[in-house]
Amino acid sequence: MLVSFAMLVDYPTEGILPTMKTIALVAVLILMTALPSLEQNRGKALTVEECRAAAKLYGKDEAVDLPTSKRLALQSEEMKDCETKTDRVNWQQYHALSDKFLMAISLRQSDFISRHKLDAQFVTEDEEGMR
Repeated sequence: MLVSFAMLVDYPTEGILPTMKTIALVAVLILMTALPSLEQNRGKALTVEECRAAAKLYGKDEAVDLPTSKRLALQSEEMKDCETKTDRVNWQQYHALSDKFLMAISLRQSDFISRHKLDAQFVTEDEEGMR
């Protein structure tokens, strides 16, 4: 998911691309380790009607801009459940929304790394095998 996104992006300088790919990859790994801890905050499974209503609501642009990262992760998990358990007929819509939320979180994490000037430290530690 993220690797294909990073490959599609045309960055102005070549030196930035490997760093951004690495940052995006680490952001996804961080997110994936955080998702199991969010499991306890999830409620019961949504019905087909609730899945479709949530997808309609989540499909709006502000659905990514406004919620916290924690909420985006929960919404992503809801959409994954709708995709795989509740409403498999509309799996593509749920899958796309789940990916959209995960990408938004990854971009926020990447912005955090850059904002706090942790890019070089991240690259150094990654090259040292600290994963």
